[in-house]
Amino acid sequence: MQLPASGGTYDPEGYINAMRRMKTLVTNPKYIIPGHDANIFSKFPSIKERVVKIE
Repeated sequence: MQLPASGGTYDPEGYINAMRRMKTLVTNPKYIIPGHDANIFSKFPSIKERVVKIE
Protein backbone atom coordinates (compact mmCIF):
# COMPACT_ATOMS: atom_id res chain seq x y z
CA MET A 1 0.00 0.00 0.00
CA GLN A 2 1.20 3.47 -0.88
CA LEU A 3 1.64 5.90 2.02
CA PRO A 4 1.06 9.64 1.74
CA ALA A 5 3.84 12.11 2.44
CA SER A 6 4.05 13.09 6.11
CA GLY A 7 2.36 16.38 6.87
CA GLY A 8 0.86 16.52 3.39
CA THR A 9 -2.78 15.70 4.08
CA TYR A 10 -5.45 15.40 6.72
CA ASP A 11 -7.09 12.62 4.70
CA PRO A 12 -4.49 9.91 3.90
CA GLU A 13 -7.09 7.55 2.41
CA GLY A 14 -8.43 10.31 0.16
CA TYR A 15 -4.89 11.16 -0.93
CA ILE A 16 -4.15 7.55 -1.88
CA ASN A 17 -7.45 7.27 -3.75
CA ALA A 18 -6.64 10.46 -5.67
CA MET A 19 -3.23 9.07 -6.66
CA ARG A 20 -4.82 5.84 -7.85
CA ARG A 21 -7.43 7.73 -9.86
CA MET A 22 -4.78 9.98 -11.40
CA LYS A 23 -3.03 6.88 -12.75
CA THR A 24 -6.24 5.81 -14.52
CA LEU A 25 -6.52 9.15 -16.35
CA VAL A 26 -3.26 8.91 -18.32
CA THR A 27 -2.08 6.54 -21.02
CA ASN A 28 1.37 6.39 -19.44
CA PRO A 29 2.27 7.22 -15.80
CA LYS A 30 5.36 9.11 -17.01
CA TYR A 31 2.93 11.91 -17.87
CA ILE A 32 2.06 12.44 -14.22
CA ILE A 33 4.23 15.43 -13.31
CA PRO A 34 4.88 16.03 -9.60
CA GLY A 35 4.49 19.80 -9.40
CA HIS A 36 5.80 20.10 -5.84
CA ASP A 37 8.77 17.76 -6.22
CA ALA A 38 12.20 19.36 -6.62
CA ASN A 39 13.40 16.15 -8.33
CA ILE A 40 11.59 17.32 -11.45
CA PHE A 41 14.66 19.49 -12.12
CA SER A 42 16.87 16.42 -12.36
CA LYS A 43 14.40 14.31 -14.42
CA PHE A 44 13.89 16.75 -17.30
CA PRO A 45 16.29 18.96 -19.30
CA SER A 46 16.70 22.49 -17.99
CA ILE A 47 15.79 25.41 -20.25
CA LYS A 48 16.85 28.07 -17.77
CA GLU A 49 17.00 28.36 -14.00
CA ARG A 50 14.00 26.59 -12.40
CA VAL A 51 12.40 25.87 -15.82
CA VAL A 52 12.43 22.42 -17.44
CA LYS A 53 11.31 21.10 -20.80
CA ILE A 54 8.82 18.25 -20.53
CA GLU A 55 8.26 16.18 -23.67
